[in-house]
Amino acid sequence: EYVTDRPVVISQGVSPHTAGLHLDAVGVNTSSNGGIAVNAMQQSSVPHILAVGDCTGGRALASVAMKQGKVAAEVLSGQRVQFAPLVTPLVVHTAPEIAMVGYAADEATQAGYPVVTGRFPLAANGRALTLGKDNGLALIVANADDGVLLGATIAGPRAGDLIGQAALAIEMGATLTDLAEILYAHPSLSEVLLESAENALGRAVHILSKG
Repeated sequence: EYVTDRPVVISQGVSPHTAGLHLDAVGVNTSSNGGIAVNAMQQSSVPHILAVGDCTGGRALASVAMKQGKVAAEVLSGQRVQFAPLVTPLVVHTAPEIAMVGYAADEATQAGYPVVTGRFPLAANGRALTLGKDNGLALIVANADDGVLLGATIAGPRAGDLIGQAALAIEMGATLTDLAEILYAHPSLSEVLLESAENALGRAVHILSKG
């Protein structure tokens, strides 16, 4: 199949460009990809030289760079703080929008977790229907033993906004039951997380329940 008159962009990641900075001359170590090696306080191998963002060779995300910048500023002011998030939300600004945080199901399995998943299509979400944007779904991954949330993927309108709720849940050790028991505004797109959790628990209302 051929598509004409549509630009195609292939993004293959970002590499830190530290060549020519002569970092070795001042004793600053770099990692295998050329990024400046830093600890959780954003300090390089020379403690008074700090680095943040893409030049460190980590995930090249504005959210990461901004948080690292705050940590670095606080460290320089004498505070003992660290950049240590459990998870980092990722967003692909396509149509529909795609956002993810934490483990995908196969990644969680490979990491040794017993996995249970729940999903909910936006076609069954009232707010998505009123927006006329019901192409998408939410998928959550949890530990099958204790229900602790491990990851989430959302495709659809406002996915980048919604994924923050899943990131907060993971950071706070929330379970499927926690997600299912709190009240959500109705109708709202955020209910896809509620419905996904209920689906994983076998208590789905607006779609066929699992098992």
